[in-house]
Amino acid sequence: MRYCQPIDCSSSGDSNRSDIESCFDSKDEESDQDINPTNVNTDIEGDNRTDILWLLDEDKNHLLEYYLNQEDEFDESQYMGEHYSDNSCLLLDFIEEQFFQYCKYTGKDPEQMMRDISLRVINAFFDWLLNQR
Repeated sequence: MRYCQPIDCSSSGDSNRSDIESCFDSKDEESDQDINPTNVNTDIEGDNRTDILWLLDEDKNHLLEYYLNQEDEFDESQYMGEHYSDNSCLLLDFIEEQFFQYCKYTGKDPEQMMRDISLRVINAFFDWLLNQR
């Protein structure tokens, strides 16, 4: 198995880039078939074939009305609930409060910021959050 060597981030420029890229080099390394993601057994003969026969069973095709009915009768409320543990709720509340503090610090409306959320806002928020002491 390959492991990346720690990279000294104090150096700058292209040397850092080459160190990071070398982390993914696989030249001169022995390939272990157990961890090689390109070594996929696509043979479906024998025992494996019975595992996928249900996919090929043409008798299981439903009429169009069946799928239209599935769409019409689907109850989204069963899947829209957010089921978080108590600790996750505490963390979400903490992040929300911190976001409001960030908006107050920057003089921006929190509701408007949430409507117009972008990666640059998230980046700035977490940078601000991590710099709080």
